[in-house]
Amino acid sequence: MGDVLNIEIPLHWMPVPVGGNRIALHKNPPKNPRVRDAISGPKVYRWVLRNTTGEIASVYIGQSEKFQGRISKYRKGKQTSLEPDDTVQSDINEWENSGGTVELQFLDLDTEPFCINGERITIASLGHQDTRLMMESIAIFSARASGLKVLNRLHENVHMKELRRLLSHHVKDPKRIEQILSMIQ
Repeated sequence: MGDVLNIEIPLHWMPVPVGGNRIALHKNPPKNPRVRDAISGPKVYRWVLRNTTGEIASVYIGQSEKFQGRISKYRKGKQTSLEPDDTVQSDINEWENSGGTVELQFLDLDTEPFCINGERITIASLGHQDTRLMMESIAIFSARASGLKVLNRLHENVHMKELRRLLSHHVKDPKRIEQILSMIQ
């Protein structure tokens, strides 16, 4: 067996909104047009739950083609088939109620872009779903490898989440949905 190839993929996270004005975007829509522009479009994002000393206690990492729509689902408490899942919403609320803080961050691929097989990966690349899914998976892997508690349901891929969503429209018993899904896996 030969040497193992070492691949470094830089993951830089930027607090949102940029400029130091912290807004609880998961609770309130932004009034400033610059902030609205900053959260629009395709994103790989993470919710960072910090304890009272400022240390990261846990993270939830996601991706969205239209983040401004995704964030409104957090505010309204509506869930999609993919994310945010209801446990993340309740974790965020519970965390804040216990004195912790919640921070939204976006993956910044322009600070240190990289190439895969000659293709440059930048913020503009996030317009492609396969790139967003790849970066989301890399970010989840990296967070877990660094010892962070990750709130994502790691055992479900996008297809299983979509199947869960479709089943929920036709099967009202959550236990039955889980039984059906377990037969498929």
